[in-house]
Amino acid sequence: MVVELVEMTLKCAVIGAGWFGRAHCRVYRELPNAQLVAVADSDYSHSSEVAKLYGCKAYNDFHEMLEKEKPDAVSIVISPQDLCRVASEVVDYDIGGVLVEKPVATSLSELSELVNRSRKNDVAVMPGFIELFNPCIERIEDVIKKGGEVGQPYVASSRRIGRNPKRGWEVGVLLDLGIHEIYVLRRLFGPARRVFCQTKSFTGGKTEDFANLLIEFENGVLGIVETNWITPIGIRSMMVTGSEGSVEIDYVTQELRTIKKERTVKPHFVFEEPLKRELKGFLEAIEQGKELAVSLKDAEEALKVAFAALGSSKRMEIINL
Repeated sequence: MVVELVEMTLKCAVIGAGWFGRAHCRVYRELPNAQLVAVADSDYSHSSEVAKLYGCKAYNDFHEMLEKEKPDAVSIVISPQDLCRVASEVVDYDIGGVLVEKPVATSLSELSELVNRSRKNDVAVMPGFIELFNPCIERIEDVIKKGGEVGQPYVASSRRIGRNPKRGWEVGVLLDLGIHEIYVLRRLFGPARRVFCQTKSFTGGKTEDFANLLIEFENGVLGIVETNWITPIGIRSMMVTGSEGSVEIDYVTQELRTIKKERTVKPHFVFEEPLKRELKGFLEAIEQGKELAVSLKDAEEALKVAFAALGSSKRMEIINL
């Protein structure tokens, strides 16, 4: 007897029709097990434009969208200060899963509210920690674990810098860009022990546009994160140095180099879109009833480091976690 597995088609909706909300819509349209049914944005001209482009319905009220379309999966891709509030309202609906873009929350108290409501309603919530789905992170993690090229890791130095996007957000560069490096470093090296951070607003804004962050992990590795909105070009890179050598990645090109005294090796890899890998895994977890690859606990731990860093900068002292 041959049992044929039938792939489900999940109804997907997106809240937020900005540039990255549009990217979510595009990927849902491309995935074979997804049906993009609707997009909502408080500015109806934005949602209607995206709806015409991808052949779905447009709304300016996400509550109405959820009531009428009854999606299985929802992406929330809006301004950081609104993410957690909207997510806490979305999980009150009968939905299989919700993906909330980074940083997920702007305080631990609102994150706790989301955790409680999602548990009460039995709705799976996945933080949009996209770089965990970047193939180069899996590759550098593999190199570190094997140990031959790097040996015992000593220092991980990350740069995530670029020009201020001028989006009118109520968060600074640490919660916008720096959070990526925090959750990646936690994935590679585990819990953080203490942090020290210096921030500055060079352009006179209400929030920082520059941050240098030093993280000491419980395993002794030091993480150094440089992030800013003042550099004219975008750089997304990390180098891990250990007792035997270094390994370096470029998040954008997904290139990886291992560097030793006698040689540098740069293998060839096929490029894979991180967002497509992220949403594919998100939908598969919903469809198969599996645990999500990233949890709200991961968001909590990353945000604890970020908020401690901001506190460190304000008081100019080391913060123990």
